[in-house]
Amino acid sequence: MTHSIIVREILSNNLAVRDNAAYLFQIVEDSPQDDIFIDFEGVDTMTRAFAHEYLGLKSKSSKSIQELNISTELERMLNSASHESPKGKRFPGLKTAEIIRI
Repeated sequence: MTHSIIVREILSNNLAVRDNAAYLFQIVEDSPQDDIFIDFEGVDTMTRAFAHEYLGLKSKSSKSIQELNISTELERMLNSASHESPKGKRFPGLKTAEIIRI
């Protein structure tokens, strides 16, 4: 059996903050069903922060999750958030650099 979650009804049509993704996954994990459909119908925008948190929580979830009704814009944001560069690569060697006094 499956459980469908309509994002617009429990959050908003504009997904902006990481805490909203965390709340969504609290509902997912509390569901007695193992197969979850997350329906993005009517969702207009998604920030990179929400997308990043959503993907991280999805990867850790014990549930089988499938997204429904994702617009091209939302799909692009999820793809963009999934291809972030690893932290710490921007300034290689910064953590090991020697501090000098001038």
